[in-house]
Amino acid sequence: MRLIASTLLPALLVVLGATAVACRDRHAGAQADAAASAASSAAPTIVASEIVYNFGKAKQGADVEHVFKVRNEGAGELDIEQAKGS
Repeated sequence: MRLIASTLLPALLVVLGATAVACRDRHAGAQADAAASAASSAAPTIVASEIVYNFGKAKQGADVEHVFKVRNEGAGELDIEQAKGS
């Protein structure tokens, strides 16, 4: 009996320790996921009514103009620092 207890007890402690570590890691991962979700819900979200506009035929060198309307549907502040046409 003493031989079984001295063999099984260390093995049982290893299993319990590994289970505790796995639970701790899973809990930490869930907390990180919740924090990332909260941060992304506070992020800005840019939405454009159109993303492409066809000017049709235009003479080379002619000035053409079109206004793209965008809005922020996110909770965070949207800063457009640079925009460039192609």
